[in-house]
Amino acid sequence: MKKMRPTLVLFILALMGSPITTQAQQKMMIKDGSNLSIYGTSNVHDWSEHVKEMHGNLTAVMDGSSLKSISNLSFESKVSSIKSGKETMDENTYEALKYEDHPNIRFKSSDIQVSPSTQGGNKYTVVAKGTMNIAGFDKSEQITANCAVEGSKLTCEGKKKIDMTTYDVEPPSIMFGAMTVGKEVEVHFEAIYQ
Repeated sequence: MKKMRPTLVLFILALMGSPITTQAQQKMMIKDGSNLSIYGTSNVHDWSEHVKEMHGNLTAVMDGSSLKSISNLSFESKVSSIKSGKETMDENTYEALKYEDHPNIRFKSSDIQVSPSTQGGNKYTVVAKGTMNIAGFDKSEQITANCAVEGSKLTCEGKKKIDMTTYDVEPPSIMFGAMTVGKEVEVHFEAIYQ
């Protein structure tokens, strides 16, 4: 009878004492049902706009139904798909965002931290650092989202305040200056990845 080599015995013992993991890397894309809305103020009334067209993807490492990490997150939306329901406001938005020269708003991650949420279950807090491009101007941003895994779906939601003047965007004025829009907007998002 042949003797087992000591290294093989140690390897088998190590496997027996280690939990077997089923980590899998998945590329996920933004799906229908995702929402992105922009809320702002003016000297007359508050306002909102909704983004009708957005694309994005990420790479997620899953261990069963547990989210272990996220990388390569990118997002893009067409400026011309931002709609308020008021044509004049839409045109002023497009002009302020210089959409003819810079038709898209983009975000690309450089670092993403995933930690289990205090809510428990398959819920996570995700902090993504990266570069946002608005009106052709790049700026480092940090976006925090609450994410949940449900089957093959990853849903992330959150909000982010943005001072548009830091992107060299002049807040639009409407009706010959009678209505002046505030420089800060708050973006609310719910991104469904699958």
